[in-house]
Amino acid sequence: MTQRPPLKAIEAALGFLPDHAEQMLTELWLPLAESLAGRSHPWIQGFVGLQGTGKSTLCRVLEVLLTTMGIGVARLSLDDLYLPYKARQRLQQLDPRLRWRGVPGTHEVALGRSLMGQFRARAVPLFLPRFDKSCHGGAGDRVEAELCPGAEVLLFEGWCVGMMPIPDLADYLPLPPIMTAEDCTFALDMNRALGAYVPLWQELDALTVLAPQDLSWSKQWRREAEAPGGMGLGELDAFVDYFWRAVPPQVHFPRLWQGRQGSIPIDWWVELARNRSPIQITKFLI
Repeated sequence: MTQRPPLKAIEAALGFLPDHAEQMLTELWLPLAESLAGRSHPWIQGFVGLQGTGKSTLCRVLEVLLTTMGIGVARLSLDDLYLPYKARQRLQQLDPRLRWRGVPGTHEVALGRSLMGQFRARAVPLFLPRFDKSCHGGAGDRVEAELCPGAEVLLFEGWCVGMMPIPDLADYLPLPPIMTAEDCTFALDMNRALGAYVPLWQELDALTVLAPQDLSWSKQWRREAEAPGGMGLGELDAFVDYFWRAVPPQVHFPRLWQGRQGSIPIDWWVELARNRSPIQITKFLI
């Protein structure tokens, strides 16, 4: 079968063609790209989804499609806002529970707000931070910032982007994997720490949600993505559970759907099947 021109451009840019590309192109990628192209610019689009849902791939695909439409694009991940290595080392000494990067408190939120303010002001030049997870034996560190000239759309993705503190979180606990008293204390502390991220989330013009029909599939996808010689299953499950203890998706995703997450408008809700193909795509007018 002859590939459609957009698929050729996507494969050339990414070096591979994502699974279910024809379906995704028709049902999600092109409609979302066309929607973003038609927005008033500058525009900041957020993307949230658990590990393995394809946030980064989606943003890379949108960058390709929007570029072919003549729209300048910049990509920023929540990961790019991690505190530098030495700062995270000091943070871990203060709170040993912060053994892995990624949970609330391990990012430089003020930097993110500053960058988004510069983007809206069309500041030139705009340099976006980049984070290399391979530095320091896998602990990761910031590397040279990337110049992003002429961007009209900023794509900002992360596993907890747009998620707000939940005032009544204690009423849901214990909740697997938040089972012990220590787990509950950690979850409540992280819930409070999430409050510092609200001003950053409020910089978004809209939020796209990638939601697996079964949240547990995220853990399976993370297993499938682990390279040979990487984490063992036990360590990998502990790694994923760590994030679920910090920001429990069983509570946050229903809140997102119910519209109880604050003032950030959701424009696309994409429900994913086990094979990551879309089961249902709901578009909201904003």
